[in-house]
Order: sequence, then C-alpha cells, then structure tokens
Amino acid sequence: MVAVALETLGVFMGESLEATGEDNEIGIAIKSLIAGRTEEKVLTIKDIFGRRDAAHPVWGFKIPNIFRTPEIFEWLEKPVLIFIFRDTIAISQRMSKAMRRDPAEAVASTGQLQAELLDCFLTTRFPALGFSYEKVLHDPAKFVDELVGALGLSPTPEQRDAAIAKIMPSPEAYLKISGNAQVVGQLERFQAGYIYGWALDLTNEHTTITVQIEIDGTVVGNIEANLHRGDLLEYCRENFHHGFQYKVPASYYDGVERTMRLSIKDASSVRIGGQDQVLKIPAVFGVLEDILNETQRGWVYRHGQSAEGLTIRYKIDDQEVATVKADYPRDDLEPAGFIGAAGICVALDDRFLDGNVHKIEFEVEGVDEWVIEGSPRYMRFPKAAPRAPEST
Repeated sequence: MVAVALETLGVFMGESLEATGEDNEIGIAIKSLIAGRTEEKVLTIKDIFGRRDAAHPVWGFKIPNIFRTPEIFEWLEKPVLIFIFRDTIAISQRMSKAMRRDPAEAVASTGQLQAELLDCFLTTRFPALGFSYEKVLHDPAKFVDELVGALGLSPTPEQRDAAIAKIMPSPEAYLKISGNAQVVGQLERFQAGYIYGWALDLTNEHTTITVQIEIDGTVVGNIEANLHRGDLLEYCRENFHHGFQYKVPASYYDGVERTMRLSIKDASSVRIGGQDQVLKIPAVFGVLEDILNETQRGWVYRHGQSAEGLTIRYKIDDQEVATVKADYPRDDLEPAGFIGAAGICVALDDRFLDGNVHKIEFEVEGVDEWVIEGSPRYMRFPKAAPRAPEST
C-alpha cells in the first residue's frame, strides 16, 4: 500500500515491482544476507544502494521484516524509515490462513514481531515516520500529504490524487500473491538459459508440485519442483525439495521482450509471486563463475554460431586488468544444450591473490546486447600459493 503510493508519487521503488510493492533485486540480496552473512553479500547490497543513489535523488524499497536486520540502515545515505503498525489479531488471522499455521502460534509470532518493530521504531537513530494502518485507510489524503511533506516530495496534483486512490485494503492483485492458498510459490528469475523458482503444497509439504512454464501465454514446458531449497524455512519443516529450473528453448534467444509466468494444475487455490516478469534473452549470454587454481573462470554462449573467439574484458575493482578470448574448452556445456559455448579463463597474477574481497566483472566486446550472469559481483580472492624460489 505505502510502497505503491510512493511509487505513484514519483519515488523510484525498484524495477518490475510485485503487487506487494517489493523490489526483486534488493529483496533477493537482503534475503541472501539474512540466510547467511558474508562480506561479499554486504558489499553486493552496498553496491546496489550506491547505484541507486547515483541514479535517483530520492528512492526507496520495501522488504518485510527488514527491521530485524537494522544494520542495513547504516549502509544507506540519509535514510528515512517508514513504519506501519497494524492490529495484531488482524495480522495473525491472515498469517494463520495464508500459511496454514496454528492460530495460537500465529498470534504469538505476530506479537513478537510487533514488539520488535516497536522497539526498532523507538530506538533507531534515523528519522522515522510511524503510521496506523487503520487510520491511513480512514483518511488516505491526510496520509499522502504527510508523506509528501516529511519526504520533501513535489508531486503533481494528478500524482497526488492517484496516490490517494492507491490507499486501499488488500487490493485483488495483492491478495493473489499474499492471500490464503493451497499452493504457494515464486517465479524468481531467468539466468543463463534457465528459469528458476519454487512451488509447494501447504497442505502437504511432501507432495511434489508440477509447474507449467508460460511464455507470452503459451505453455512451453512442464517440470517438477523437486530441487532442494534450504531457504524455505518459513513454509517447510521436513521436506525442502520444492525448487525448479527450466531450460528455455533456444528459439527465444532473440532479444525480443516477452513475459513469463507460472501456472499450477489441479490445485484448489494458488498464490505465485513474481508473475508476468519480463523475459528478454539476448543472443549472447554467459556466466562469471568462481576462481579455480588461481584463474578466473566463466563461459559465454552465442545463439546460432560459435562463441569461440569472442573478446572478454575482465575488471577488478572497476579497473580493466585483462582482455582475453573465449577459447577455453568446456565439454560440460554442450550436453546442457549450449552448443558452441566457449569457456573463459583469466590467469590471475599474485598482486590480486591477496585474500581480500574484490569486485569483479566480465564485459563482452563488439556485441550490442549481452548478459553475463554474476557480473558484477563481489568475491573473496584466494591467497597466492607459495612459490618455489627461482634457480640462479
């Protein structure tokens, strides 16, 4: 509600927002951090924040329960925190239905979260705005005007009116991905030839769900969601095999913008997040992989012809340190359907093998459109192995 209103007022809230108003890029990065903190993950989030600071004078994002990781606020430039307080019983009833939890457990969990939220509101050192959900619904115009004044926004009259119209209790599009359902899931992303996501049956976590992959409204494949997903603790207790990856047919590697979505057959009710994402696959794509034996590895694929000979620029901490040809043999890629893909191998000299975290990046030279997954990213470099003394 608030995130959508802010976006309507002209505040950048992320690309391809969910109906919940949540930003996929920041959401994935922060959830990864919460699952296990590493220096690389921290730097990834700081990099996202830095890019947005450079691109937008005012921007924001919505992540549920981010108040439980308040150190993230320290990485923002002059943040203003917005807290929405809602009736505990209303929240717990919704949680009990949507996640099929015991009602008493839902009330206890909600009460604990509300107490943590209030503590964060009272103790944060940053400017903070607190609003009652119920009072916002009662007087949307007052709420929008208070937001505009507190944040120093300058919306047009049309933007103000549109933002006021967005203030409503759980619109239909929101309920489709956050309300009660038998099957829940998430269409997450396209990456290096594959669509990733997860789906599970809340009535029986030991059931394997078959998902249908749709591109531009046409079902292009059916696949079982049975890959391990240890991050689904919120939904599972014993069986965590509910992930999937689907290889997109090569006929879609043409740079044309399409939409992708999931559908589930034979379920009484379904709640899938991330629907109708843009799918645009360039003819050239690849992956920036890990460092192995003091060499940076990766690969690149070019649809319709061999990728061998493509020129790759390799950057460390935004400085180009090598230019190489994609000519390293990768016998593992052809069986996966990437015929003509070529490996990338960059030998690292000792000045970079220091045991520290660095920002790394691949760029493809001489190609108009390309995507390298995992680039840029942060990675801890190994320390150089002991060298034998040179003989004289």
